[in-house]
Amino acid sequence: ANMQLNQENTTIINKEINFLQDMISNMLLSDKLSTPYIEDLDEDTIALDQLIQNTCGMFYQLQDKLTIINNVKQPIMLIIDKYKMSLAIKNLIDNALKYGHPEKKPQLIVELKNNSIQLMVQDFGVGIAKSKIKEIVKPLYRGRSAKIKNKTGFGLGLAITKKIVEAHKGEMMIESGENQGSKFIIKLPQSLIK
Repeated sequence: ANMQLNQENTTIINKEINFLQDMISNMLLSDKLSTPYIEDLDEDTIALDQLIQNTCGMFYQLQDKLTIINNVKQPIMLIIDKYKMSLAIKNLIDNALKYGHPEKKPQLIVELKNNSIQLMVQDFGVGIAKSKIKEIVKPLYRGRSAKIKNKTGFGLGLAITKKIVEAHKGEMMIESGENQGSKFIIKLPQSLIK
């Protein structure tokens, strides 16, 4: 109340408020997803194309930062929690933008494999040591490279994504190695396809 609120101070305060709001929302959602089975999935029918469009719409000018390769040619309808699944995919894209190669755009690749939907986010960054792959999906874990690069985050994104995908009876897989880039794959079962 006693601060001199000029434009610069207002901008800084708004950034801090948004940062804290994101942190609280992520922590609350992480806690809510901690139960073995999520009973409050708000499932609805959505086209796969629309899900991708909704997720990419959360970013500013994403077409300049991410290559989208949709190899699913026929219309696919999914029965999912649209908000939570969009958040899961958004978290993977966000990580790829933060930790990918600065001169090579990450990719979102959508495929239909063995009647299951696979959404893969591939970056071309420094990769993750094999020994750390199981660690990075734990809540509040942030790798050394994240700290060195001073990237903002709470270490909750991958943990939340994993819980959301598993709540849908799906699977999240990580393929990576040091200096090899990383692939984060969401595999949604045939039971979610309408």
